Amino acid sequence: DNEAKPVSSNETQEKKIEASKTTPKETTPEIEKKDQ
Repeated sequence: DNEAKPVSSNETQEKKIEASKTTPKETTPEIEKKDQ
């Protein structure tokens, strides 16, 4: 059971990281356009 819980946490962290990576990429172009 102890091993199963970390796996779930790891999956959630990975999903959060993926979401974080996707969000900045979409907001970056807007920031660059405003900078220009």
